[in-house]
Amino acid sequence: YEGTQIRAVLSDRYQAVDHPELTRQLLDVVPESTPVRYELSATMMVVQLLPPESQHATNGFDLFGGITVTNSETGFAVVGLKAMIFRVICLNGLVLGGGASVVRRRHTRDSSETLKEFQQRAREAWSDAGETPDRFLAMKRIRVPQPQEALKRLQERHQLTSEIANEVSAAFEVEPGNTMFDLINAFTRAGGSPRLQLEDRAHLQELGGKILDGAERGRWLN
Repeated sequence: YEGTQIRAVLSDRYQAVDHPELTRQLLDVVPESTPVRYELSATMMVVQLLPPESQHATNGFDLFGGITVTNSETGFAVVGLKAMIFRVICLNGLVLGGGASVVRRRHTRDSSETLKEFQQRAREAWSDAGETPDRFLAMKRIRVPQPQEALKRLQERHQLTSEIANEVSAAFEVEPGNTMFDLINAFTRAGGSPRLQLEDRAHLQELGGKILDGAERGRWLN
């Protein structure tokens, strides 16, 4: 963006939260050595904070917890903060939907209040990040007798486009298996595909967390 284009036409009620300010608030609550992943498109920003290597979980699966942040300055996404699980082997993230530290604020609230709440919740989420990988690992105990059929049902249930569904199926073929861990991993692995737009990849990572939440309640197809 060079300042010569119209990025959006917004109402008077819209309270933009600038990407740089949100990022500064986020970095203030974590150590300087914290690894940061980020992507920026014309419509949204995604930032993921990961624990330093010295704090990685030793669970045998290279899984560790972090936090993920989304924002749009032009109305395409809310200010969001959620816990995430990062898997080193395929660089994919699983975004968790539950928890007391979740932030989801529309841009109709005073931006200074949003930033204040955001920083408080980010501090809480960061302190709890180490506890999240066990939730994903627990999915290995849920057997799925016909995993490819179950994968197809999940794709239909969540109304994936053919392009996105193909990416999920391809990701499953890379690491096939017959557990809920393997099905969820296919969605989050596809969430790292360079062939998909940022918005679609972010959606797949959140969808993986939604499926995990459902599986914990025994209702993963609902």
